Amino acid sequence: PPIGSNSMLRIHNKPALRFGLSLLTRRVLILILWAVLTCSVVVGSLSPAASPIMVAVGRLHVNDNVVHFCAYLALSILPVFGFTDRRRGRMVGRSMFLFGIFMEAGQLFSPGRSVELGDVISNGAGVSCGLLFAAAICALARRVSLRHCGIIAAEGVIGGSRDQDSEQTSVKDAV
Repeated sequence: PPIGSNSMLRIHNKPALRFGLSLLTRRVLILILWAVLTCSVVVGSLSPAASPIMVAVGRLHVNDNVVHFCAYLALSILPVFGFTDRRRGRMVGRSMFLFGIFMEAGQLFSPGRSVELGDVISNGAGVSCGLLFAAAICALARRVSLRHCGIIAAEGVIGGSRDQDSEQTSVKDAV
C-alpha cells in the first residue's frame, strides 16, 4: 500500500510524548538550558578571582580541569539535541572549543585570572567527548527507531543481508 495517512509506517513514526512534552517543547527547553549554561560559563570565566562567584567555586574542592571538562561536555552535547538540524547542532557543538579559547583569552583582562593551557585542553577534551557521546546516542536512537518500525529486524538484517556498512556510515555521519 502507498505511504499515506493511514499507513503502518506513519502510525509507528508518530512523535511520542516523553515526560508529557512534545518534541518541540523538549528542544526549546534543551536550548534554554544550553543558553543558561553558556551564560554561566561566560560569567564564571570572566569574573575576577576575588569575586564571590569564584570564591564559592573554589570552596567546592573540585579540580578545575574537571569543572572545565564537564561544562564543555554539556555545552557540546546540548545543541546536538536542541537544534532541529543535527548538522547545525554538531557545528555549534564544535564551535564550543573556540568559545572556550575565547573565554580563556578573556581572562587576561580579568583581575587575578590567567590563561592556562590545561584549561584549554580540558575544554577541548570535554567538547570532543561530548560530540562523540552525542553521536553514539543519535546512532543508537536511530537504530532503535528503525528496529521499532520493523525496518531493521532484531538481528540487524535488512533484506537478508547484514547491514554493517550503512551502520558504520551512520556513525561517521553523526560525528
